Amino acid sequence: MEISQPFVSIDLDRAEFSTAVQAAFTGLPASTSDLLAAARFRRASPEVLAALSLLPQRKFKSARDAWACLATIPGVQAKTK
Repeated sequence: MEISQPFVSIDLDRAEFSTAVQAAFTGLPASTSDLLAAARFRRASPEVLAALSLLPQRKFKSARDAWACLATIPGVQAKTK
């Protein structure tokens, strides 16, 4: 039996995402958990928190690095305004 990931559809704004996670980058790479903690502290939107929860558990060099990873996840509509 094959297990598939449920379909997800998240519209995500790049500026909002960057603002939510920027505090996680204090000179060191930030883990997915660091990004989630920073976003929760900034009271990020449910869309940002949902998108962050889809990221793989790894370290990111910058908000741009995390954004690029999000762009590869099916269902995440990464928008730049």
